Amino acid sequence: SQILNRFYGHVYAYGKPSVCVMLKMSQYALLSNACKNMGAILLLDCIDNPDCFRLGAKSWTKQFDLVLVQTSEHAHLLKKINVTTEIYPHPHGDHAILRPPPPTRDPLRSV
Repeated sequence: SQILNRFYGHVYAYGKPSVCVMLKMSQYALLSNACKNMGAILLLDCIDNPDCFRLGAKSWTKQFDLVLVQTSEHAHLLKKINVTTEIYPHPHGDHAILRPPPPTRDPLRSV
């Protein structure tokens, strides 16, 4: 496949990856197997990724070493099935307005 040819071309030019991050619209099965076979840590970026919210998404996320999510609710759901997660809020992809609040800042006073 074209994606695997590009991946192996990258490996040839730069060496084996230590980490592979699967982004939305990537060919998860092909690339995750190639990365795992090279001993790389496999991350799935579920931030603003509609694939991660479809029915059955919980089961296929188990193949990844870590899943990046944007809400504590999503993290909790995946942790119930022993998927390791990390919460990384994203400003425009909040599917249910559940992201952690941004850090508070002092408002600008008259100057």
